[in-house]
Amino acid sequence: MFQKQAREGEMCDRYKGCYEERYEDGRRALEILAYKVDGNGVNSNGICIGNCSGRGYTFAGTQNKQDEVHVKSFKQTLDTLNMKQHVEGLSHTSGNTLDLLISDCGASDRVNGIVLEDTTLSDHFLIEFDLETNRVFARNNTRTCRKLRRMDMAQFVNTLQKNIAHVDLDKAVGTSLDTHAPLTEVTLRGDNHKPWYDDDIHEQRRKRRQLERQCRRTNLAMHKDMFKVQSKYVVTLIKDKKAEYYQQRIRDADHKDTFKMVKTLLKPPDNQQGRIHR
Repeated sequence: MFQKQAREGEMCDRYKGCYEERYEDGRRALEILAYKVDGNGVNSNGICIGNCSGRGYTFAGTQNKQDEVHVKSFKQTLDTLNMKQHVEGLSHTSGNTLDLLISDCGASDRVNGIVLEDTTLSDHFLIEFDLETNRVFARNNTRTCRKLRRMDMAQFVNTLQKNIAHVDLDKAVGTSLDTHAPLTEVTLRGDNHKPWYDDDIHEQRRKRRQLERQCRRTNLAMHKDMFKVQSKYVVTLIKDKKAEYYQQRIRDADHKDTFKMVKTLLKPPDNQQGRIHR
């Protein structure tokens, strides 16, 4: 088991735990190792954490066992895959280094602060280390706009007529707009534009916001019911549009693209990632 401890404001996570993964023979262990660290296995970020001991085999041992056949075979496999083993020292009560932390050489500088501790809870030692995750923090996607739809057109025309008598048309229009619909900065929610989001959804969401403002202003039961009905309709509309979009994509896709889409749809939300992994 390994536990990830995210550090707020830092570009690294602290991992600690004990892990055991047994194989019937050493050849199978090497095959699994190669699968894990080549970027196509269960860990695609170039980091492999685990116990590489088979029944009767020790792949990384103490200093006096470096000449063993299986130790040499293990090191040759790492060299072939351009990998680096970071754990130094004993990690097992038998006096061997069985629990390993492996990365590709290009990612070796991301692993720091390795600490081995015998907690007596297991025959395997506790391994604790820092791993730079290169997390990309969300950026505020802001836009500058004018709320022209909420502008009182009659008042705008009146102000424009007064201003145009003193300055040219362009300046008069700009000054009048700044008075009745000043530039405001808004933050766009979500990531990129959703491909299923169309004019119909946009219009129904706008209608929902209007009903919400009306409901807050009057506080009447009738307006509350209208707002609830519109809210349910918008949610249903978005679900239907999204389902229709993916159904069409799956119909048009080959087996490879279909697998990618299913994998994306089954991916857990971001707020469920970073929990304890067993």
